[in-house]
Amino acid sequence: MVILSAFALTGCYRVFRATLGGPDPPVHYPFSAGHVAATGEKFSGSVTSQLASTIKIKHGFVKSKIRNARFTGQFKGKLRDASSQSQALLGPLANATWHANLSSTLNRATKNIKAKGLILATYEDGSGRACMRLGYKNAKKRVKGRRNKGKSTLKVLGGEGAASTLAGTSRVKVTMKPKSGKTRLRGRVNADRGPATPLPRRCTKLRKKFGLAPIAG
Repeated sequence: MVILSAFALTGCYRVFRATLGGPDPPVHYPFSAGHVAATGEKFSGSVTSQLASTIKIKHGFVKSKIRNARFTGQFKGKLRDASSQSQALLGPLANATWHANLSSTLNRATKNIKAKGLILATYEDGSGRACMRLGYKNAKKRVKGRRNKGKSTLKVLGGEGAASTLAGTSRVKVTMKPKSGKTRLRGRVNADRGPATPLPRRCTKLRKKFGLAPIAG
């Protein structure tokens, strides 16, 4: 579940930076994930991403917007001091390939960026795929180096194959490293198993856009 937070950030950050011409545009991905508990297993990881579609940036008087940009990437992470149960639940997601569709807004006056979208995280062994809702926003003005820092939230919406019963949320602190091209994550994740929940229609549409084959349960 943690995966998608970081992916999106790296891609949109580079797009805004190159298009708007300055070194300052920070990336923000805000999304409403519903209730996220303050407790949970600690984790850390890193993510890489690349643009997988053409994009159009619409410039207003103050804000610049990108709609429905697609990205792909890889996530690697690990839980710290996690219970064996949580390790078992998140093990397949510790290394995963993700495909995302994101929309973001940059306020050029305040340098705030917000974004939201969907991410498909496919298990490394191909046995399952989870669909998550992602949101991100950058750090507050008083935070040093805020253009490269932010917070992201994720919620599992459904899945297929081994991920069909996966449930959970996560809250993540994001630090982007422009020089290395990597995005680092630290946060807490709440994982569980519940009734099988298939991919919502919007997630299956995203799967088709990327040409991904369904995973049988």
